[in-house]
Amino acid sequence: MKQSFLKSVDRINQLSQAICMVILVLLVAITVTQVFMRYIMLSPFSWAEEVSLLILVWFGLLSVSSAVFYQSHMKISFLWDRLPPKAQHGLNVIVELLGLFFAFSVALNADALVVLFG
Repeated sequence: MKQSFLKSVDRINQLSQAICMVILVLLVAITVTQVFMRYIMLSPFSWAEEVSLLILVWFGLLSVSSAVFYQSHMKISFLWDRLPPKAQHGLNVIVELLGLFFAFSVALNADALVVLFG
């Protein structure tokens, strides 16, 4: 049961990574085209910046979720490498709990964050 669940989650993450690759190529293509149209043709598209921003947001959300699942997100390993395995596990639990606390607080205060940053 657990193995099949992990396989399905892994497939979802692989799909997420494939989508990230496609939208990253799309983002670069739209941005390069917009720069060409703006500075060479002197006739920029009216929609390119908004679409690029939307693609960038989706790329960020999908890539961060995939990085968290594979534990490939950026971290400082200076202290981690010097700890014994039990301490590494304890530090990993603390980091996961802090991430959960952060996500929970963002979810609880989402309305205030939208007003503040929206």
